[in-house]
Amino acid sequence: MTQESTNARNPNTLLTPRTMAMGLSVFVVLIAGAWLVAGWNYLLFHMLVELTAVLAASAIALVAWSTRKTAPNGFLAVLGAGMAPLAFVLLLHAVAYKGMNVLVPPLMPGDANPTTQLWVVGRYILAAVLVTAPFFTGRRANVMVGFLITCVPVGLLVMSIIVWRIFPTCYIDGSGLTAFKIWSEYAIVAVLAFAAVMLWQRRERIGRRMADLTLLAIGFFIAASLLFTLYVDTTGLLNVLGHLAQLSGFVLVMAGIFVSAVSRPIETVYAELVANDARLTRANRALSMLNECRRVITDVDTTEHLFEAVCRVAVERGDYALVLIGKACSDAAQTVTVVGASGKALGYADNLDIVWSDTERGRGPAGTAIRTGKPVVCRDTMNDPRFRPWASSATEFGLMSLAALPVFAGGQCFGIIHLYSDEVNRFDDEEVTLVAQLAVSIGNAIDAIRLRSDRDELLSETERQRADLEHEVAARTAELTQVIADLEEASQVKDQFMRTMSHELRTPLNSIIGFSDLMLSGLTGPLNDEQTKQLSMVQSSGRHLLSLVSQILDLARIEAQAIEVQLSEFDVRDLVNTVVGSSRVLAEERGLTLTAELPHDAVIITSDAAKLHQILLNLVGNAVKFTDEGSVEIRVGADDLSVVTLAVTDTGSGISSGEILRIMDQFYQAPRPDGDRPDGVGLGLAIASRLAELLGGRIDVSSQPGVGSTFTVVVMRGLA
Repeated sequence: MTQESTNARNPNTLLTPRTMAMGLSVFVVLIAGAWLVAGWNYLLFHMLVELTAVLAASAIALVAWSTRKTAPNGFLAVLGAGMAPLAFVLLLHAVAYKGMNVLVPPLMPGDANPTTQLWVVGRYILAAVLVTAPFFTGRRANVMVGFLITCVPVGLLVMSIIVWRIFPTCYIDGSGLTAFKIWSEYAIVAVLAFAAVMLWQRRERIGRRMADLTLLAIGFFIAASLLFTLYVDTTGLLNVLGHLAQLSGFVLVMAGIFVSAVSRPIETVYAELVANDARLTRANRALSMLNECRRVITDVDTTEHLFEAVCRVAVERGDYALVLIGKACSDAAQTVTVVGASGKALGYADNLDIVWSDTERGRGPAGTAIRTGKPVVCRDTMNDPRFRPWASSATEFGLMSLAALPVFAGGQCFGIIHLYSDEVNRFDDEEVTLVAQLAVSIGNAIDAIRLRSDRDELLSETERQRADLEHEVAARTAELTQVIADLEEASQVKDQFMRTMSHELRTPLNSIIGFSDLMLSGLTGPLNDEQTKQLSMVQSSGRHLLSLVSQILDLARIEAQAIEVQLSEFDVRDLVNTVVGSSRVLAEERGLTLTAELPHDAVIITSDAAKLHQILLNLVGNAVKFTDEGSVEIRVGADDLSVVTLAVTDTGSGISSGEILRIMDQFYQAPRPDGDRPDGVGLGLAIASRLAELLGGRIDVSSQPGVGSTFTVVVMRGLA
């Protein structure tokens, strides 16, 4: 094979001897033709060359704009952003040339300085664009932003030439080019040379084709700048060569852009289409396999059938050489046991010796997938170091690539599913993502089978317990029936006892109290002092016993819910005054002061006056009983619109925090500080508390030992 044929087949080699010879021949012909046209009509030659350059610059800008979203870097975007205003300046340069008479006014006819100035501005723009573009080979660039940024200085420079006329003079009639114009060309040559160095350093990022053509274009641009400092005759050969070199540079840049941004993307797109078609085929195959596996999973009833069905369907629909499922055992060696396998390379699964411990065999695809809980792909079994222990055996069975996917069931890793292929690089990311769903479906199926098994056991156990429960319920029902009968009998006995107590105890007690009152009053005859004393003791004991009997009967009626609430509307102040009047004698006998603090306005509530009277009377009596000196005070609070409070405060011995929790219990009496047992049986506060609840209220207690206690009755203003 010759060197020419080798170069011709290498897409990255453009400057072959043949192409160079052909290009040189064409260039010589163009030079000769351009010289002849320039000698015949230089204005026509100038317009053709400049308009062609304008078209080339515009084409570069259009290609850069159309490929702004697909370009791999910002090099092309910067070129396009700069070429658009450059094309505008070149167009102005062409139409401002003497003899065109297009910009007259504002320019003067026959003045060659403005067109030369515009030429210098265009050369500066070209150099700035070419030196800036290499810096964007590794980053993105916005064509529109670059265009707007470039337009500002270009617009100012054009205005300085056409409107303000402050741009340095570049050409003087009769004298020729000025020093500014000549040194500007040298400065442009230096900038272009630096741009060439930058471009050469970044040629791999840009692409060899475009880099080579752009470097060649910069060479023509440098040649043009040098030629434009030497010519003395506008129709001379040097001037013609300078214009042709300029035009050649634009054409080469445009060719490089078309090669890089148009032809190469087309080749890339075609290659991507082929690759995408292959990926789509694999994805469709994997998706079909996944759907079929999910269908058969719903029909299995045991894990053995599950593993067998999944491996078989995966081989048939997924076109795999071997599919196996391994269970991670918790033995000392942490082995992986094959529980299901299918495929033409089934013999490979006989002696795998897979473990998931942190050993050489445990660091293979299967062990790594189990330990990490993540898929592991081996795209080349012959060269993957993780697969070295099984490489020779896999080669015998033609297994070239594999994917190991962890299977999770019951919140932990059950094991793995291994899919083997006879193709190298079979498993791409998309296929791995799809088959990973198969591992999820297997784990869900394992959980479902276990749940069904647990459900069946639970149903069996539930049925047995239901039978036992029915038997127990029947026995308990019989017991409860007997208990209810006994309770009803006891309730009847209790009611009979209550009626008997009410009649048989109260009647003789009332007679005893009545006769003692009669005798003490002297109606039955005179009594000596000893008789009066003894009879008074009889009277006091009778009244005390009658009070105890009444309390017991009241408590029994409350607990039996035999007491009805008699609602009426009354003034709480009147009720308090009644309690104070009936309790004052008892307080004075103990040397205490009983007072009441009442609001000025009436406190009208709707409740049971008798029961509230009994509550307050019990609280006042309890306060008097436990107070040795000082006072007892009743305060009425009516600030709240929904409730009324009646607080009974004494200066007695007080109650400890432990006793406060028990004083409302039946038959409980808090001990006095001196150790004496108080009178009564401990029912007064219990009855008062239950009556308060019956009236929809409560009794709050606050006390401080040695200071006194406060019992506060909270009742509703309106009891429905």
